[in-house]
Amino acid sequence: MSEINKEYEVAQEDAFLQETPQPVEDDLNAKKTKGNKSKKKKRIIIGVVLLAVILLIIAWSRRGGGETEEVTIMTEFSTRGSISSVIEGNGLAKAKDNDVLTVVTSGTVLDVFVQEGEYVEEGTMLYMIDSPAGDEAVDEAKRDVDGYENQLEELYEAKENLNVKAEFTGKLLKTADLDVGDYVSNGTELAVLVDDSQMRLKQYYSYAYENDIYVGQTAVISVPGVMQQIDGTVTEVVKVERISPEGGKLFCVEFLVNNPGTLIPELKATAVLYTDDEEMITPYEQGELAYKESKQIVAKVSGDIEVNNMRDYLKVSAGELLVRIGGNDNDNDIFEMEKNLEKAREDLKDAEENRDKLNPTAKIAGRVVGLNVSVGDEVSANTNILTIIDTSEIVVDAKIDERNLSYIQVGMPVEVDQWGNIAMGVVDFVSLEGSYENGMATFPAKILVENSEGILNSDVGITYRINASQSDDCIIVPNQCVKSVAHPESGETMSVVFIKTQSMPENAIVIDGTSLGVPETGYYAVPVKTGIADKFNVEITEGLEEDVEVFSQVIRQNEGMMW
Repeated sequence: MSEINKEYEVAQEDAFLQETPQPVEDDLNAKKTKGNKSKKKKRIIIGVVLLAVILLIIAWSRRGGGETEEVTIMTEFSTRGSISSVIEGNGLAKAKDNDVLTVVTSGTVLDVFVQEGEYVEEGTMLYMIDSPAGDEAVDEAKRDVDGYENQLEELYEAKENLNVKAEFTGKLLKTADLDVGDYVSNGTELAVLVDDSQMRLKQYYSYAYENDIYVGQTAVISVPGVMQQIDGTVTEVVKVERISPEGGKLFCVEFLVNNPGTLIPELKATAVLYTDDEEMITPYEQGELAYKESKQIVAKVSGDIEVNNMRDYLKVSAGELLVRIGGNDNDNDIFEMEKNLEKAREDLKDAEENRDKLNPTAKIAGRVVGLNVSVGDEVSANTNILTIIDTSEIVVDAKIDERNLSYIQVGMPVEVDQWGNIAMGVVDFVSLEGSYENGMATFPAKILVENSEGILNSDVGITYRINASQSDDCIIVPNQCVKSVAHPESGETMSVVFIKTQSMPENAIVIDGTSLGVPETGYYAVPVKTGIADKFNVEITEGLEEDVEVFSQVIRQNEGMMW
């Protein structure tokens, strides 16, 4: 400071000497002095400017170097009172339900049965559109389904034909001479399967007995070839008109005869019946016995014989495997075809639903909005025709932060406000899966508001207010008094308040709070448990008594000397 003052005094003295006039010794010197006067003025100006710059630098250096900081330690006292946790937020009001009606195919509007803003009941006819493209889409989808069904049936049949099975219980005859490994072609005759447990017999009788013969009637069957008489039963009476050489008119009767094991086809037999008066009825001529059933077994696919269980006169049961032919079992083809068929059926369902959209009825009760067609309009595919919204209840999306999640329960009352229209709702849903952002987790919730009077509008902003919880007669401190610190041993995050006291309390822990602005002495960290909180205060449920002075925050103010 002294050196700067000296510089200042020297500069002032120099300027003073330059301004002070000297004694004039003679006229010559006076003239000379007058000539140099302008030069001296310039020097004075330069000296003054230089002095001002020096003083400015000195003042600036003093201001920066001499700046001071005033620190104020703020404290608060714990109090006893009441606190409420209120959750407030903004959301978008949405209709509880809506139905957007769109046509997928182009067409012509034939009629419109509703008006914009009209309230309609479920099942109300809305409009009618003619769409040839929609009808053709349904027809084409049906053709695809039929085609895939037929192809799949053929694949199943081809797979089934690899295994040749007995269609009924009977006896094998005329079996083909085949060994395992032999190749057979499609259409090859493999065997004849016959049912010889009973034999059939056809006889002709005079129309004079047409009323005396009936189904179920018992007959005596005479078989001369085996010299046996066997009971038979009438199975069918057929009123044909056969004319005998003698001019008689005959009708046909068929019988079934139990085979004792000795009957074979082509044996001659005669069936004799009796009228109710015990009159004998005889046929016009003998007939021939035939198997009850006979079936030619034919290979329906080509391939090598893998299994051959056939033998002449072998008795087999219905479904028994006779021959297995090797070849493609079509499992992959069947799998792909089933997928194609499933997709075709889905396409058909979609096409039918799209066609139904051309002549729809209201699926929900509500108000018609966004109606944009008139009779005669040509509409293109994917055009929105109208929307029905059900605003009898309004749904509001809300977000609950992690501090208040435990206090929110389904059914809690909620106050909502939409531009001055106040209504009451309830918490309808709270998710347990949240999202983390801005240092805090939030959990989505839904608020349901009854709106039968229609005072709330959908797709308009709305505010909500939930009284989550309230505590009475509890210890309260300002929010900033509670600090989150790491436990000195475990490192886990914990809540503390720094109590201002002369000596260390018994429940205090050693925590360095200087980073939080806490003075090094006179303040001690005491662990606390917190309850509900509002915008300003927090409830202390454990660790702190009433009327205790605690550290709040530090206020710093810079002061300096300004020149």
